[in-house]
Amino acid sequence: MLAWMPARNSEPAVSALRRGGLHPFGAGASADADSKSSAAKVKSLMRVDLSAPDTKAAYEKAVKEREEAMKKNKALNDAFNTGLQALEAKNYDAAITSLKSASEMDPKQLAVWTHLADAYILSAASKTGADQQTAYQNGLDAYGKALELSPADAGIHNNYGLALVKAKKLPEAQAELNKAAELDPTNA
Repeated sequence: MLAWMPARNSEPAVSALRRGGLHPFGAGASADADSKSSAAKVKSLMRVDLSAPDTKAAYEKAVKEREEAMKKNKALNDAFNTGLQALEAKNYDAAITSLKSASEMDPKQLAVWTHLADAYILSAASKTGADQQTAYQNGLDAYGKALELSPADAGIHNNYGLALVKAKKLPEAQAELNKAAELDPTNA
C-alpha cells in the first residue's frame, strides 16, 4: 500500500513548531554551529580580565559573532515557519517562496527541502501543461536535495517515489519505492 510518509528527520521539526515555534533545525545547522563556536568563545573569554584592550576586543568580537548567528537563525526560523503555515493553509505559492528563501539561507536543512518538495508537488495539482511539469520537476529536485542530506531516510525515498508517480515517471518511482521498502521493510 502506498502512503505519504513523513521524513523521519523532518518530523521533529514540525512537532516542535506546532508546540510553540521552537528552533526546527538540528545540531548540523551551520548557523547553529556558528552560534555554538561563538558561545564557546564568549564563555572562555568570560573567565579572563576584560580590562586588557585586546582581550576586551576579542570578547566584543565574539559577542558580535554570536548576535549575527542568532539573527541568521531567527531569519531562517521565520522563513521556515511562514512556509510551513502557508503549506498547512494550502497556499502553495507562498509556501514555496518562504521555503525557497529558507533553503537559500541554509541549504543543509533537511526539513526545509522536504517541505519545499511537498509544496511544489502539491501545487502541481492545480496547474496544467508546462507549469505543472515545472512544478513537478522543482519538487523532484527538492527531494533530490533532501536525499543528498539523508540518503538512508525511507520516508523521503517513499515520498519521492510517490511524487515520481504523480509526475508520471513510473520506472524511477518503482525504484524509489523499492528503495524505501528496502530501507524500512516493516513499514513497506
